[in-house]
Amino acid sequence: SVYSVVSVGVPEDGKLNGKTFALIGGTSGNALQGEALSSSKLAAAKTETETRDGKAYIRANEDITVPLEEAIVVDESPVRRRLIVDVLNRHPEDNVSLLERASRTDDTEVSHYATTAMTGIQSGYEARIADLESAYKEQKNSDILRSLRNELMHYIDSGLVFGTVLHTYEEKLDGVLTELLEKFPGRRHYHRDWVENRVRMGRLDGVVEELEKDLNEWPDYMPFYRSYGDYAQAVGDSHLMQEVIKRAESSNAYFTRDDHDWIRFWEEAETQIGSGPQEGE
Repeated sequence: SVYSVVSVGVPEDGKLNGKTFALIGGTSGNALQGEALSSSKLAAAKTETETRDGKAYIRANEDITVPLEEAIVVDESPVRRRLIVDVLNRHPEDNVSLLERASRTDDTEVSHYATTAMTGIQSGYEARIADLESAYKEQKNSDILRSLRNELMHYIDSGLVFGTVLHTYEEKLDGVLTELLEKFPGRRHYHRDWVENRVRMGRLDGVVEELEKDLNEWPDYMPFYRSYGDYAQAVGDSHLMQEVIKRAESSNAYFTRDDHDWIRFWEEAETQIGSGPQEGE
């Protein structure tokens, strides 16, 4: 990948305003966490930004890596400005959380860049969604409907919309997913998306019936158990959560590391979502 290069001035003691960065990685693969920056490691002070495991980092001379969100808040305006411009020149929609953080800095120039970028990203999403909605009304093409579903999901997950605006787009997604389920009833990921969107909206009617139908059809599909767990958490029923976990463990579903962590968490924190509905209530 090609990244735009920025210069970062680092004092001889390897600190920015007294702060020592935690270093991650290294060309040899050895961890450098906690080691202070030195003038030899940043001889040319040339850096690039990259994204790894969904998190942005700043890289210097291929030798060290520092979280970009750490660098964006240092008390050196030239550093912040170069970094935010670098983010804007690449894929700003992938770094909304970073832009949101930058928009709250005391540096008015950086804050302006970030706020303007977020407004542009939001406008872009809404324009693309509107265009796809218009195109689908005219053509009723399944590819357009799938594209609309993808754009809506990305926008909802972007962190750019809240409150009534978010609810409006969740409603749009609900309608799109309902239509996709009618067209493609065998696509299990559309079933999962429908359930997850309904739970997120707080519109829980029909969710249990859908999940039971889905698990009867695909009993070894772990995402359905995770969605069922989200429902149990939403209604505050720890007994149901434990029942869902037991069903998942007795199935032949493939568990990722994240799935194992999820099960372990809820087995250890059973009381965190309440004791469930009491008899007589």
